[in-house]
Amino acid sequence: MLHSSVKYSSEPRILPNGYTIQIKDRSKEINKRIENITKYGFHGYIKAIRINLEFITERSRLLLFSYRVRYKIYQKILKFNNKNKNINLNDINENNKNRIFRYYYSEKFITSDERKNIVNGYKKTIFDIIERLNPNQKLILSTVMSDNLFPPFADVIDNHDLGQLENYEKYAKKSYEALLNDDYSSLDFFVKKIPPGANKSYLQAENCLGLVWDNKLINSNCLDLFQEARKLDNFPIRVVPEINAFIRELKFNNVIIIDPVKILNNSNNFINYKNHFADFQHPSALGHYLIANEILIKLFDDYSAPLSFSLNECDHLVIQKKFKKFIIKPNNSTQRWSINRSIKWLDDFINKQPGYRDFYNYYKDKTINKRDFCDIKS
Repeated sequence: MLHSSVKYSSEPRILPNGYTIQIKDRSKEINKRIENITKYGFHGYIKAIRINLEFITERSRLLLFSYRVRYKIYQKILKFNNKNKNINLNDINENNKNRIFRYYYSEKFITSDERKNIVNGYKKTIFDIIERLNPNQKLILSTVMSDNLFPPFADVIDNHDLGQLENYEKYAKKSYEALLNDDYSSLDFFVKKIPPGANKSYLQAENCLGLVWDNKLINSNCLDLFQEARKLDNFPIRVVPEINAFIRELKFNNVIIIDPVKILNNSNNFINYKNHFADFQHPSALGHYLIANEILIKLFDDYSAPLSFSLNECDHLVIQKKFKKFIIKPNNSTQRWSINRSIKWLDDFINKQPGYRDFYNYYKDKTINKRDFCDIKS
């Protein structure tokens, strides 16, 4: 999401945590792809009996995530832009070694205007697509899934609180340690000592859920606190909640809206919720099936939705219909590639944010256990 708020530049940008990003202008490329899919559909890409699945996958993800790289996605990111810092592209890797993990920062990652650009850029992309649809075409738009139970990536202290920065840092660290140890009495004590912001809202949400969910995520203000933490996160790597709010409000005859996030938020326990994600922002096979199932329900009046669906320990999708059970197994080589990429990606984030190591390791350990238990050779 951060890339959707900053202006294209040939120079890398350095954020307050030492993280370096390089922005490429792909607006023309994305615009051309949108034109192709709305003007020609799948004609020319579908052969007799055989469908080019790579094309379909690429285009369907484009329609869902095009806002990440589209609509002049690039404006000044902050006063601390590095134009005057003489940063060379070859220095990116060296700069990334100097990343600093904190729970609180004294400088903003993005401004409020830049955050609005994220949402406005997405809206413009969707309206552009809708405007180009042919009379016989419909756009299927899904709310975007990302893990609410993962901590915010950056909290920024107000200037008048800068003198308390280290105290807040200390109490935030103790709060997260209490959370990881399921020590909710200590969590309740320490969270009162940190200032209003993304960390406080997130920790209050976790404290609200406690060890036993009892459907609290949807039936209390716990979810509101998680959403507030996402809104206050000043390093928006995950989709911002305003995007999903916009999707739900769209009313067009040629737009079909599905809302897997709403269904996910009805999860009544931690494991069920987490099983829908491969990491903090990417759906697992189960999460993708949830999206696919909602699409089928919307498209076909006679579609027989399953009674239940779940993943087993080897990522085999188990679909229980009324009279029959189906088990869909992933391709072994594809699964192996996906596992290796996931571990590498999570390791990279652990290096960026060592303070959240345990949160990343939940996904990483689960991935490694799956690889070893299911004998998926690397």
